[in-house]
Amino acid sequence: SLRSALWCLYGRHEISSLYAQLLLQLKKTWAFGDIGNSESVSKVLASLSLWLNVQGEHQMSAVVQSHARSRFPRHPNAKNWMISEYHIVIQQCIYRCRWQEALKACSQLYLLDKNAGNLQRASVYIAKGYFNTARRIICKLQHSANLDVLTQVRVLVLQAYATIGEDTVSSETAEFLIRASVLATSAYMEYEQAVIDMVLAQVLLKMKMPQKAFQAAKNCMEKVYENGGIYDRAKMDFIFVCCMVAASESDARKKVNLQKGISILERAVVCFKKLEAHAKVLDIFVYLAKTYHELNELDERNKYACKFKHYYTEYPIAREYLGMAF
Repeated sequence: SLRSALWCLYGRHEISSLYAQLLLQLKKTWAFGDIGNSESVSKVLASLSLWLNVQGEHQMSAVVQSHARSRFPRHPNAKNWMISEYHIVIQQCIYRCRWQEALKACSQLYLLDKNAGNLQRASVYIAKGYFNTARRIICKLQHSANLDVLTQVRVLVLQAYATIGEDTVSSETAEFLIRASVLATSAYMEYEQAVIDMVLAQVLLKMKMPQKAFQAAKNCMEKVYENGGIYDRAKMDFIFVCCMVAASESDARKKVNLQKGISILERAVVCFKKLEAHAKVLDIFVYLAKTYHELNELDERNKYACKFKHYYTEYPIAREYLGMAF
């Protein structure tokens, strides 16, 4: 259980998941309830449920949650699966733009873990575009006592996101990312470092520095693919293609690179659809239509504009939630 938690802390989520499954197998949890109802089992069930959810395996995640709920109905062990459940609800609601449900789950999480509740509430407001409210929560969080290193890194990343506008980047953005990078590196948190590089690629792209953005995207791809959930992997795919096309030296090269990136973007669309992150699917269609328009490829532009229209008709998303960096 401790090994699983340790690997999770350092961002090696795949190995953490394997240790969790190994513990369940060794304890023969499902066969012998008398030796299975321990704190370690409670923790790994919660961790495994969360891992399955970020991989888009919602039904399997729900089954594990159900087992945890039935095995540990009372505190203190019930706290583990309850925290996991609220994290799952919040993430799903962010993907689906269900803000009230997300904020309700944040309030429930706050009762169990104040820092985690505030961190998730800030994430919800950033995803919603309420940056001033998010900054107030982040400021409050920074003054919390005994803030662990992982939370400090994530707070700085959220601060960076809160300064990224639709077409602009604040001068503070790089400062927050650098501080987060130094902190993550000092604590050997490789996955958090990869997430920071992914945000940095977005920032550099907005700053009209495509070559450096492309390099930053390449630097973090492997870590994100190895240990990230399907949302992070799909987001990485989208950012990588945007950087690759923007870094092209000519329109002819842009056409070639964009054609190479189509299969990558299609993979991202599949992942976003699996999570019901409809705003991100629409973002990809908008990007393709605009890019083909700039390259004067009218047939391809019309193709993706039509896809956008059909998908938007089926899953209407408010305009302010499209094109968000988060």
